[in-house]
Amino acid sequence: MGIKKLTALILICGLLLPLAACGNKQSKNADKTINYNLTAEPETLDPQIASDSPSLIAIGSIFEGLIRLDANGNPAPGVASSWEAGNDSTEFTFHLRKDAKWTDDDGTPVTAKDFVYAFRRALDPQTGSKTCSTM
Repeated sequence: MGIKKLTALILICGLLLPLAACGNKQSKNADKTINYNLTAEPETLDPQIASDSPSLIAIGSIFEGLIRLDANGNPAPGVASSWEAGNDSTEFTFHLRKDAKWTDDDGTPVTAKDFVYAFRRALDPQTGSKTCSTM
């Protein structure tokens, strides 16, 4: 797979698909506050429309994408435990971790449908995604 396609895939997964905020189940009374010292107020916490740095920093702390970059800039598992590219690198298959859960009080499992929804929403012209051109 070419480096440009791999970079685009990582960008897509990191910016547009971070719906899966995984974490351990906590009590209903647990403090769910994240404190950050940002240079400006985030414009949005919506992963599909965010494009400013403060928003992307906050979103990166709240949501986990299918894959991420490790300390060396290489693709590493996120919600996807593994993935394969088709022969022409236009089709990818992701295998989700069994322990991926939303951080709601019920610990609802993250599913492939969550990511399909995110892709479709990002590509919908009514969403107005500024980053969907990388798809």
